[in-house]
Formats: sequence, structure tokens, C-alpha cells
Amino acid sequence: MPDHAGTPMHERLAPFVDMALVAIQLEYPYHFSAILSRDADAIPPRLSTPVFRGAFDWHSAVHGHWTLARALRLARTHRGRRACARCSRCS
Repeated sequence: MPDHAGTPMHERLAPFVDMALVAIQLEYPYHFSAILSRDADAIPPRLSTPVFRGAFDWHSAVHGHWTLARALRLARTHRGRRACARCSRCS
């Protein structure tokens, strides 16, 4: 396991924040699992579950949003701080 002693928090968080920010912008591919009763039930994820938009499935999207929320609290100087805050407000 790498030793992160002395590495600033924002540097340790950067790869995770970058990954979450990219994923949140992607709509597809998206894993969809639901029971549809009629054609009208088949709507894109941006409309059916907009808060979970991004990543491969809603569960991954939740982890991405949580990563951004934690990064906002832990790394006050991260270069992606504004983007994290913007995504948090939009979701």
C-alpha cells in the first residue's frame, strides 16, 4: 500500500474527483433495469432519474456524487472545487 504521508489531500483526491466529474457528464452507456408496462415507460435516464445521471448505473452515479461531496469538504484547495460544487447543485 502506498505511503501518502505528506501528500496534500487535494492531490490524493484528484484522480477520484476527475473520474467522477467525467462520469457525471456521460449519459451513455447506461445500465437500465426496470419493469416496463407500456412503450411510454421507456424514457432516457436523464428524464427518468436525473439525480442519478452519469456513470454506468444509478449506484455508480451515487458513488460519484458522494465522492464530489466528500472532496468539497476535505480538500478546500482542489482545482476542481468549483466543478464539484456546480455538479452538487445540479444534482
